[in-house]
Amino acid sequence: MPPATQQVLRSLTDVFGTSATSVVALEFLFWSNSATSMARNMIIYRTGQLGDTLASLPAIRAIRDAYPNDNFVLLTDRQPGQRWVSSWDVLEPTRLFSEVLFYTPLRRGFAGCCRVLDVVFQIRQRRPAALFCLREFSWNHKNRARLFFRVICGIPNCYGCGSDDRQAFGRRDSLGKMVRYPREVDYYLNLVSRWGMPTPAGSVSFGLPLSDKERARIDAFWWKERIAETVLTIGIGPGSKMPAKRWPLDRFVAVGTRILNAFPECRLIVFGGIEDRVQGEEIVRALPNRVVNAAGKLTLLESAEALRRCHLYVGNDTGTMHIAAAVGTPCVAIFSARDHPGRWEPYGSNHVVLRTDPPCAGCLLDVCVDQDMKCLKDISVNQVMRAIESVLDQVVTSKPMGRAYAGI
Repeated sequence: MPPATQQVLRSLTDVFGTSATSVVALEFLFWSNSATSMARNMIIYRTGQLGDTLASLPAIRAIRDAYPNDNFVLLTDRQPGQRWVSSWDVLEPTRLFSEVLFYTPLRRGFAGCCRVLDVVFQIRQRRPAALFCLREFSWNHKNRARLFFRVICGIPNCYGCGSDDRQAFGRRDSLGKMVRYPREVDYYLNLVSRWGMPTPAGSVSFGLPLSDKERARIDAFWWKERIAETVLTIGIGPGSKMPAKRWPLDRFVAVGTRILNAFPECRLIVFGGIEDRVQGEEIVRALPNRVVNAAGKLTLLESAEALRRCHLYVGNDTGTMHIAAAVGTPCVAIFSARDHPGRWEPYGSNHVVLRTDPPCAGCLLDVCVDQDMKCLKDISVNQVMRAIESVLDQVVTSKPMGRAYAGI
């Protein structure tokens, strides 16, 4: 117990003649409420998949740095039967959390009520001092979340469950264009700053824990696929869990063909999850001997190490793009217009984002049928090639290549 607290207890005993039993009780209260006497449990509420979680990682680090002596618990969802990368898949290797609490999204009926009660029990058992909500709610769900965490779960300090300054979805400017919003990384860092915690003043570090294990694995992978460190290496990301975010596969093949014609020794590596393996195989069949299909073959951290070694990433708005940006690899990112511009763009200043803004922008569709993916199909192979050339003009001096760059 801190000396100041001991002095207060002695003073109370001297003045009021407090019994030994009462002093013990007071001592317990001081201990249980002191921020410095013992580690408290803190909960961070974060759901979503790979890209969502990476966008919130700098904010999570800022919160963790503000409470270095406390225990952190991740509260996140578990989607049965889905093979997507979860928040815990991303955050477990960082060792920012001492444990995780999973919940399954609510279903109606008795089973759903039992699941909610189990979450309440698990949270109350840990007696958290605070909850930091790093997920998006509509206004009515914010009220519900505030009631649930503060009243039902008994968490005294809840951050992010009230109103915030996130602008309403669908806003357009005077010309009818979708309003540009801050990137998610910046939004969450700003949120943490408004909660009174210091955030990075300059460049943001994602701090993915790449170790000798990942480096050795990718050394072996490079050796097996005969990828020389001195040749131009470009990562390709043709997949996405949402069909409405996938640029046509034949255009990736066309881009790959033109890159390989310009750089005879260049190697292309297809990245993604196991669900992207078929697309990778199609690209390999179209461009044999020069393309490696790594989709579904590497762990998250192995993918990060492999992307770190690439000179460039070219692909859709997907988790792979966010990994590339997190390890400092420049991106040529091909975006649909389903969301506001800005929000999910790769973090950093060395990227080129290609996006159109048709009247149907802001649809939030997972599958586009009526417009036949007009926003993506309006992005041509020539536009992507020009973007690749502009980025390579910058990166050619920072990473070695097998021959002098002569343009595409």
